[in-house]
Amino acid sequence: MAIMNSNVLNDMTQCCGCGVCENVCKTGAITMTETKDGFLYPVIDSGKCVNCKSCVNHCPVAIHDKLKIDTHNVACYAGYITDDEKLSGSASGGAATAIAEYILSEGGVVFGVAYSDAYTKAVTVKVSTVEELNNIRDSKYMQSNKGQIYKEVKQALDAGQKVLYTGTPCEIGAVKAFLNKSYDNLFTCEIICHGTTTYKVVEQYIRQQEKEHNSRLVKMSVRSKDNGWRVPHIKLQFENGDVLLEKFYETNYGKAFAVYLRESCYKCLYKGKGKVADITVGDFWGATKNDEYWNANGISSVMVHSEKGQELIDNIKGLKLFDVEYTTILAANKTLEHSEPRDKVTGLLKFNFCHMGLKKAIGIHSVYRKVIGGIKGMIRR
Repeated sequence: MAIMNSNVLNDMTQCCGCGVCENVCKTGAITMTETKDGFLYPVIDSGKCVNCKSCVNHCPVAIHDKLKIDTHNVACYAGYITDDEKLSGSASGGAATAIAEYILSEGGVVFGVAYSDAYTKAVTVKVSTVEELNNIRDSKYMQSNKGQIYKEVKQALDAGQKVLYTGTPCEIGAVKAFLNKSYDNLFTCEIICHGTTTYKVVEQYIRQQEKEHNSRLVKMSVRSKDNGWRVPHIKLQFENGDVLLEKFYETNYGKAFAVYLRESCYKCLYKGKGKVADITVGDFWGATKNDEYWNANGISSVMVHSEKGQELIDNIKGLKLFDVEYTTILAANKTLEHSEPRDKVTGLLKFNFCHMGLKKAIGIHSVYRKVIGGIKGMIRR
């Protein structure tokens, strides 16, 4: 067994872990396999491989240039869903929920990311009802397992159903690469993406909290609005009634997510003019009470990149939108055009995480930060 490579993929750090290669391999030569830190990479059985190149020809990294759309930012909006209950349950302004509900109202289906294994993992699933939609709302900061979901997407499209596929930019690229043809009934919506961390970070964080609360976790949200929308909070609810509400980036989970991403996230091809989705949604950071689109319970950024995407947005009711400039959205969402920089101590954090676990790795990381901060402060004096 050996890790797959090709002339197109210069190194496996470009692999986004989408699993398309496994899905298109006709001989079953490719298996998505976990590394020690929990990220999925394709491994090829050379005894089964017939060198057909199907994996490379459908790889969203290798064929990214063919997937890119010609139009960008056809229209840009700030806005929010007008249903207060749905707004409260959304990570930002509920634009993704409004888009999904419209597709469902048209008899279509929606594909998005849900939690699995008691919140310790994520998986891409098909949603057919508004009730099921709650499973794919809220942010998941870890990469999802796709399994055979691409084949389900194709089945729905071939059956003539409207399909909305939501996910990170590379996940949109992956489904389009798998399909390898245009569908009028396929609509794609990407999130503004910082990157994804490994599920093992989440798993270890949850296990530690369950130990401290001496109870099983029954519900988690990494974007709770109990303390408002503008400062991300994580909320954990336990079987014994305990509730933990903390600023996300002050937790070990948040500290790891800030700097410890999949390697491909540090050189993402889907930034700026590399987009392939019809629509991009995310938080409208930087908004103030003086803006006409202000809503204390959350505001979405909505960027439309295609005529199909604009037609979809125009048909949605219950979504209040305001015209804005792309530069206004970009000002507080730099990851629209730039990958997260690889932190100088990411490698050290990764090593310590794999050998000592999350709690000790973050402890060492925090001490290092303080020491470096202190040295820099002395130099400035």
